[in-house]
Amino acid sequence: DQRFNGKVLFLTSDEVVVPAVSDKLITDDMIYEYNPDGSETGFTWKASDHIDEMGFSATDRAEIKANPNMGNEASAGDWIHLNSMSTLGRNKWYDDFGDQRFHPDNILISSRQAKILAIISKKTGRLVWRIGPYFDKGTPEHELGDIVGQHHAHIIPHGLPGAGNVLLFDNGGMAGYGDSRTIRTFSRVLEFNPVTLKMVWEYKGADVKGGIFSLALGAAQRLPNGNTLVTV
Repeated sequence: DQRFNGKVLFLTSDEVVVPAVSDKLITDDMIYEYNPDGSETGFTWKASDHIDEMGFSATDRAEIKANPNMGNEASAGDWIHLNSMSTLGRNKWYDDFGDQRFHPDNILISSRQAKILAIISKKTGRLVWRIGPYFDKGTPEHELGDIVGQHHAHIIPHGLPGAGNVLLFDNGGMAGYGDSRTIRTFSRVLEFNPVTLKMVWEYKGADVKGGIFSLALGAAQRLPNGNTLVTV
């Protein structure tokens, strides 16, 4: 018999009013950690506590405040819409180079609505690495092109081809607020080096016969032989 001894992270949300975000009711995404026996470890994280670390312009913040992605029939504004979360796990950036941003316990999050990927320090709760919401010329992430409505952003696990790179399914559609809003009419799979922010590999749905365009969901996973499984 094998026994699972790891801790468990939960990505959840609550409907609250947070004046720093908006005077309207928002869906505020949160992370909780539990021990295997079901008790809380004490680690909690709330997206609204860290809005000042997310790189929004004054125009973005004004739009979020006025309309935090309320939707047509939503009772609360889904302002950040975190759709994936995972610990980094063992990786070369920490093992070989001692880069504390990539401590194995740190957490990578993906905000579909705000066009942001970020790493949360497990020790402090602060964002220690971020790309987006801007991908303008002159920004370090410009070469990557805008990520728009992305899903399943994760560090390729140790032992697989491309280990340590970030891999994600970049949906397209519309995402962002104010100055950062972007519209793209195809999906792509993107792999990049999270230290240099250089693109390693891109698979564009626009280059495929018939195209690939998934406004919702989607994922990409690196296989042991170096191929990539993509779901649309």
